[in-house]
Amino acid sequence: MAPPRVRGRGTRRRASTDARCPPFLQLLTPLAALARAGATPATLARSTGLGVAIGLCPLLGAPFPLCLLACVVARLLSLPLSPPATLLGNAASLPGELALLVPFIRAGAWVAGVPAPALSPAALREALWRDPRSLARPLAGALAVWAASVPIVTAAVAAALRPAVAALSARASPPPRATPDVEASAETAPLRVR
Repeated sequence: MAPPRVRGRGTRRRASTDARCPPFLQLLTPLAALARAGATPATLARSTGLGVAIGLCPLLGAPFPLCLLACVVARLLSLPLSPPATLLGNAASLPGELALLVPFIRAGAWVAGVPAPALSPAALREALWRDPRSLARPLAGALAVWAASVPIVTAAVAAALRPAVAALSARASPPPRATPDVEASAETAPLRVR
């Protein structure tokens, strides 16, 4: 049995397995694999943008089912959407979802015309036990604010990702092979009998 190989200077680690790798590179590694599988850069960027936008939903636990629903609807309508890229964007947006939860609820209370609820854990627990309907209007307003932001976030993330995904796609695609001048497909090629 050979001794285990020790990493030396000449070996490279993949970006997705390196703990010190920036998060955006960890996102681009699976997108490169999807580009190698044949997805277009525009579809990957748009799908990832939609996943990020849906992932910012202020209802905790709702983004994953919403992403699945978006993928099913896109499939039924024959829209170009990459479900793996959508779910990847959804998973990558979790820190943003948690960071934007309070601003969405405060903006939702403003839109609904009600005072913003106290958002400390103790105050939320008391409000849920005492009068759960007191949180319904701010949360409905938060969902309205989030729904209005989905197209904007989708377009912004897609525009930001498109150049990187296009570069990855160009690097991932094999070089073009020399093809003969006349290329017949299987349906149009005449059957040759020897």
